[in-house]
Amino acid sequence: MDNREVLGRALREARRSVRMPIAAVALDAHLSSSTLQRAETGAATLSDPDVERLDRVLGAGGGLVALYRSLMGTVRPPLFSFQRASAEAGHRWPAEWAGTVWVLVRSEESEQPSRIDLTWGPWRFGHEWPGGHLLLEDWKVPDDVSVPINVRLTRRADVIFGTGEVSPRPPHFVDLRGRWERDDQQE
Repeated sequence: MDNREVLGRALREARRSVRMPIAAVALDAHLSSSTLQRAETGAATLSDPDVERLDRVLGAGGGLVALYRSLMGTVRPPLFSFQRASAEAGHRWPAEWAGTVWVLVRSEESEQPSRIDLTWGPWRFGHEWPGGHLLLEDWKVPDDVSVPINVRLTRRADVIFGTGEVSPRPPHFVDLRGRWERDDQQE
């Protein structure tokens, strides 16, 4: 998968998440519908201003711009990031990174369990826990494309993405290796 396809998938997912048709997004972002449709399939190249407008129209909070600039080599993805009080969060580790990667979720404990759903490329994982600190850990190998990991939560929480070992581990810990399921519904 090349960089245009990675960006195209991210654009399509962002558009679908806000339930907007291609024509409406294209109009609001000052693009033709055919350009946006081709961009979503990886057949068209967008400019930085195009992606900035799409990010704004889709309410991506700078995520699409950061992905675009990382793919174009103008900005290297960070090893760590932090998002406060989020129901959705995402991160991209550098393509060349190899080693332990993790997601730490901090929320209030509750009588109702919290649910987290992760997607990483074509893979997905879901888990419930009683709130508090949850650490999800995996291993990343170096690759040609830095694929974003996305987190969705049933309630807002602080989400921290990082690398290396976490010590001490919180009481709610999940080793993700071998626990991912392939998302065959993803296009």
